[in-house]
Amino acid sequence: METFVDKNMEVPGKIERDDIVWYDASKAPVTIHGAAEGFFRLPSDFPILDGFKRQSTGVRVRFVTNSPFVAIRAFYEGDFTPTIMPPSSVWGFDLYKRRDDGSEVFVGGFRPPANALDGYESLLYTSGENCYTINFPLLKGVTELYVGVKEGSSIKEPPVYNYLGNPIVFYGSSITHGAAASRPGNTYCAMIAQKLGVDHINLGFSGNAKGEKEIARYISQLKMSAFVLDYHHNAYDLKHLHDTHYNFYKTVRLKNPFIPIVIVTAPSVNPDDTWVSGGVKIIQETYRRAKEEGDKYVYFVDGCHLFDGEWKESCTVDGTHPNDLGFMRMAKVIGRTLTSALENGFKL
Repeated sequence: METFVDKNMEVPGKIERDDIVWYDASKAPVTIHGAAEGFFRLPSDFPILDGFKRQSTGVRVRFVTNSPFVAIRAFYEGDFTPTIMPPSSVWGFDLYKRRDDGSEVFVGGFRPPANALDGYESLLYTSGENCYTINFPLLKGVTELYVGVKEGSSIKEPPVYNYLGNPIVFYGSSITHGAAASRPGNTYCAMIAQKLGVDHINLGFSGNAKGEKEIARYISQLKMSAFVLDYHHNAYDLKHLHDTHYNFYKTVRLKNPFIPIVIVTAPSVNPDDTWVSGGVKIIQETYRRAKEEGDKYVYFVDGCHLFDGEWKESCTVDGTHPNDLGFMRMAKVIGRTLTSALENGFKL
């Protein structure tokens, strides 16, 4: 059978020029964000979530350069490719630049070739001196990354993120993980962080966010500006959600008495589903107990309204996982809550 290919969509995967100076992105002046060890989200000796902790969703590197282009040479591992996500998010990278207020704006995507099984090279043209952020793939685990700039250009350390550089930590399901954004910068977690100019850590684990005590204890020890608790979709059943949800919240709160904690129920286009409505009641009970105990920094977001508005039914790829429209609407609602919470009194 003859194959028809749009030549405009072809991506070489290799840069053919000799004026690039390569910098190891794991070393200064480039800085790593969203990772615990190397480019991985959890320490290598963490007792659970072995494969998922190596997936690089939410991991970023930042730097300042006056180069007329930014290039990448990436190497990664992992072979899971879901049918609802494109290569541009599964193993692609994208580039943002910093505005004066710390927020970030999209520059372009480092498009991977279809056969980029272990890594690839790509280049985007830029202009002037800027602080740049490279977002890592949502599913592949990046083992090495090199940042390329034009020979003779400078490369320097980036400025500190807003809120003293303390990240917002997100914990949740495949939706938090990023399924099914079209590229790394379009997860709801990344969109919120870009808008606020704040660092973030994505601890979304597709199908494997079960509210475990180990991950609750780990998160409680992180230095953060805010925490978003969003694992409703991954609970085994409503009893499991009931038995773990308040305890998870309380574990984090006891170690972090003043940070905003935003409790989110599963985003849904069908709020009448018993799994959704039953979970909402359980999570509302966590919120009610927290308020009764005097928690002034806890917030509740009803996921049944995250997709509200025209084209609500077009916010997912499969009835559950958001597309870019769905993630944008999630980012707007959860982002408004986080913005208000942080502006009303960020404390260390």
